[in-house]
Amino acid sequence: MLAAAQGARTGQEGPSLGERTGRRARAERRLLIDLAPLRRSRDLRCLVLGELVSALGTQLTTVAVPYQVYQLTRSSLDVGLGVPGGRVAAVPSAAAGGRWGPRG
Repeated sequence: MLAAAQGARTGQEGPSLGERTGRRARAERRLLIDLAPLRRSRDLRCLVLGELVSALGTQLTTVAVPYQVYQLTRSSLDVGLGVPGGRVAAVPSAAAGGRWGPRG
């Protein structure tokens, strides 16, 4: 708008409405995610939904376990010691699962 107003003062015209809309549409296409593959592929939608549920569950667990430990013990020390202990225990079990898991 400012360019159009300045153009009116100097006798030059600014970009037309179609040019501004076209530039904006191109900018949006560059910045926004393309959802066309999700519309086309049911398998991809299921995969993305499963990953979303898994990520939300992981985040919920990250908050819920320390909260539950505190509610049961009323001790910040137990929360501080228990949370890293749970992470340390997860590493060998994940490695074992990767080692002996199904291969395809």
